[in-house]
Amino acid sequence: MATINGSTTGVTGDGHCLRRSLGKLWDMHPGEVIGKMREGARYIQQNAGKLKIESNEEWYECVINRPSQWDSIQTNTSHACSREDWGGDNELCLWAYITQTTIILTNKNHSTYTMYQPDRNSLPTIHDARQLQRLHDNFILRGIEHAYLIYDGYHYNPIRYTNETPRNKNITMPIWVADPPTQKGKRKHITISLDDSDNDSDSNNEDRNYDEGKHITRHRQKKIKLEQKTERLQCKKRKKTTAEEITPEHRYKAHKTRPGNSGPTSD
Repeated sequence: MATINGSTTGVTGDGHCLRRSLGKLWDMHPGEVIGKMREGARYIQQNAGKLKIESNEEWYECVINRPSQWDSIQTNTSHACSREDWGGDNELCLWAYITQTTIILTNKNHSTYTMYQPDRNSLPTIHDARQLQRLHDNFILRGIEHAYLIYDGYHYNPIRYTNETPRNKNITMPIWVADPPTQKGKRKHITISLDDSDNDSDSNNEDRNYDEGKHITRHRQKKIKLEQKTERLQCKKRKKTTAEEITPEHRYKAHKTRPGNSGPTSD
């Protein structure tokens, strides 16, 4: 951690180490982190959304319906949970979204780090640890909210760095942004807007008809160019085949049957 002038802080290894680590960084008890994650999962569900990393509705239900006694877990009180309840990538993506913070997870066993973005439509990305200093400097320069954790394949610990600013623990859910429409959705929207012409003014109708006319013209031009190109290729192919198949005898007969030439009209 010398790269970013950071140092690790130990947390209890009772299965809640990720939530405890996030609690250390946000000055919250682990139970408060769990409660805020429950709120975030419910918020996403209520808006009929998903995290990019997790499309299974059961995971959101699991986060929402965690035992209520977990909400009272304190920083220095052990509260064991089963391995199935341990935190991981999904919770890191959820927390990055809830807090609108870029989370950097350094790997103790490999020279890499994983980055979790505040955008719920993004996936974690893995990078070479040698880029960490430049990334850190860029975050500081641009004032981007970020936090660090370290992971050894089994246990999470928080990392505090020099001149780290206190984080706001009064977390409110970010403004909801709907998923971008698919290509199919975009075409459908355009079709609907073109058909909805009852309330349009004459000028709007003229503009739309002009735009439609341009679109049709471009489409026809492309079609004509494609047909011309296809025809040229077929023509070349026919010429090549004809040149190979016509014998001197055929050339003579063809010459004899041209207008103004004498000779038989058929073979």
